[in-house]
Amino acid sequence: MSAEEQPDWKSPTWLPTMTEHLEGMLQASREQLDMLGPALAQPYKLDDATVDRMKRAFQIQLDDLWLWEEQARRWREGLHGDLTDAQKAGVEKMQGLVKQIRDVDTKVLDASEKISQVTIDKLMAKSDAQVGLEALTGRHGGLPR
Repeated sequence: MSAEEQPDWKSPTWLPTMTEHLEGMLQASREQLDMLGPALAQPYKLDDATVDRMKRAFQIQLDDLWLWEEQARRWREGLHGDLTDAQKAGVEKMQGLVKQIRDVDTKVLDASEKISQVTIDKLMAKSDAQVGLEALTGRHGGLPR
């Protein structure tokens, strides 16, 4: 990252705003994970483009979590002044939220990788005989569990 691309590190007064933002991110990630359940249970519900967009979005979010961790570290180490006890507790909460987001986003990526093996596009690329055999045996292209 070049000097002109450096993040705009915030003062501890931003802690409530950042915590609220992280809570929203966590809620959205959990909702996405919940929505993937039916797609895991019923293969061929999603297309390649949808799964690819989801994988890209969650990988970017996961890759950017270091920014939140670094901001918390800077506050914790007093680089923006001393923290009150309430702010210290807020930084701990923020770090906990980042960890939860990382865990949920990793699960979303794992699920989306499994789903990417059994998209509607993958089904359409198969021969009728192969689809029929999978239907008879109950094996949908070897959906990883």
